[in-house]
Amino acid sequence: MTEGKSLSPPSDSFMTLDTPFTQWLVRWRWVFFCLLGVLVVLPFNGQWRIGLDSALYRGVAENLVNGKGYVFAGLPQRQIYPGLPFLLAGFHKITGDNNIVPVLIFMNLCAFGVILGVYGLIRERFATWIAVVVTCGVGLNVRFIQQAHEIMTDMPFLLGVVLAMLGWEWIGHNDRRKRRFAYMFFGVGLFLAAVMRPTFWVLALALVVTCVWNVFRYRHKTSLIGLGVLLGVGLLFSVLDPRFVGINLLKGGYEREFLSLVVQFQERAQMNFLKLLTQELPESFFAETLTYFAFPAVTLILGGSLMVWWRKPLWGMQVFILLLVMLVLSDVPRYLLMVLPTMWLGYVLVLLWLTQRFKPKYRDWTLFTMFSLVNFLNLGGYARLLYEQHYGNFLDTYRDGSFRKQIKMAELVRQKVPEDAVVVGPHANILAYLSGRQVRSGRIMGLEWGAVSKYPRLVAKHNPTYLIGPVNELAAKDKPVARLVSVGVIRPVAFIGKIDDPKGTLWLTTCEVVIPETLWTQLPDTRPRIDMPRPSRRPSLTPEEIARRELKARRARKELRARRERKAIRAAREAARQSATQPTTQPSSTSPILPTQPVSRWSVPLDRLGALWINDTMTS
Repeated sequence: MTEGKSLSPPSDSFMTLDTPFTQWLVRWRWVFFCLLGVLVVLPFNGQWRIGLDSALYRGVAENLVNGKGYVFAGLPQRQIYPGLPFLLAGFHKITGDNNIVPVLIFMNLCAFGVILGVYGLIRERFATWIAVVVTCGVGLNVRFIQQAHEIMTDMPFLLGVVLAMLGWEWIGHNDRRKRRFAYMFFGVGLFLAAVMRPTFWVLALALVVTCVWNVFRYRHKTSLIGLGVLLGVGLLFSVLDPRFVGINLLKGGYEREFLSLVVQFQERAQMNFLKLLTQELPESFFAETLTYFAFPAVTLILGGSLMVWWRKPLWGMQVFILLLVMLVLSDVPRYLLMVLPTMWLGYVLVLLWLTQRFKPKYRDWTLFTMFSLVNFLNLGGYARLLYEQHYGNFLDTYRDGSFRKQIKMAELVRQKVPEDAVVVGPHANILAYLSGRQVRSGRIMGLEWGAVSKYPRLVAKHNPTYLIGPVNELAAKDKPVARLVSVGVIRPVAFIGKIDDPKGTLWLTTCEVVIPETLWTQLPDTRPRIDMPRPSRRPSLTPEEIARRELKARRARKELRARRERKAIRAAREAARQSATQPTTQPSSTSPILPTQPVSRWSVPLDRLGALWINDTMTS
């Protein structure tokens, strides 16, 4: 769709590149796309990549299937968007079990759809070889491939964004077939994006600004139609949204969190600015932070995004709106996936502009090197992903085996905790889904947007009776709860059990909530101790070790008996030899009886020394 006359755009002559390199790219494009398909499918192993968000989606979906409603950990869910939970519940209903293999196949199909959609979208407005480079760059991105094997919203959401933008470009197209599918792609893509992620607001805001500009500046009627479709999708989503009753687009957990933080925009931006530009943005594009080269690389990406904005406002505007949102709300690099095609297009355009004065041969080699650099860096991350997915036991290689202790603790919670009891613990979403119990985090209990002074009362409102520690595990993902435990507001009472693992120890206790009379943040860090049973000095033996020890004892007893028998035989032989050497004459009655063995003088009492001397004299 035409977005109005541009305001004296710079010449695009630098993009008209027709060299052996670009011809080679166009000639072999379908081979490249087939290789991309192989690379996307190759990490498939049918295993769940455990995570906090995916556990939340699966838990809500399981409750939907069981007729419990849109709830998680015993509470109505107000945070996550309903698209993926209902999708997972649908797969569960169709297949009859909770197997994730069909879901992962669906995610792979979404990735294929994104690859084809990006190629068609870029080809609509730019040269074919540019579309090939951008498509290969998106398809080789390690985060893109990883999300094709996660039970997360990123891949369906990205498919919705690409479909919406492709439908937007086809509105008013000269090709009748494209015009026929334009509004369908536009509406379906918007709805798919709207039900998946809160970053749909980025696309919606960019679309509203573009349409309003076109209507007031160029009187485009089709832009009014686009606004109408967007409004219809928003109303339909709010009506079907199970999180709330009625039409209110700002009551969601993400929206409330953003509105509570946007008033702190200046301090949040100062805190997150450098991290966003030097770590998250390079990592999302290059799969590396690039250290000293991060700032030049980010300059290229953002400069290219500005060039895209000048030529395609809807595409480029999303990059900068999303960066502003991430300055306030998030530090997750995968959120940038929604603008990855635009960043790649900008990267290509800025390199073309910088190399326009090079000789054709040097220009081709420079472009090939810069494109390959990004792809090779991502292939390094792809190799690590393959190792994680296929080498050895998956739970040992995935995140270096850090989730094994959560699995063991979930089993302990299932055995020891009643179904209606509330548990406070780290990685609460994972433990709640795996154990089927009401394990809650500070976020679930409302600490994210509640006043700090009210934290003890907010926790007491949930009446937790069990606690999972230690504090350092809580601090990794739930700092408010870790602080409450450290100062004794959440106090462990009786030890129940613990899980020992090379990656750390988790313990389970009963607990109580103590609301202090003073401000809890001024309490000292006491870290209440837990009376755990002392471990035995000797660890319990396995059946194999017990069998080996019994065999060793039997051999030792047999050897001892043999040694005693040999000693008795030697003693008998010695006695026989001594008896054979004794004289045959019997001593007289007047002669004292001499001992058969020589007697040491020093072993005889003093009163017998005289008798011994007389006996020696008579014998001699």
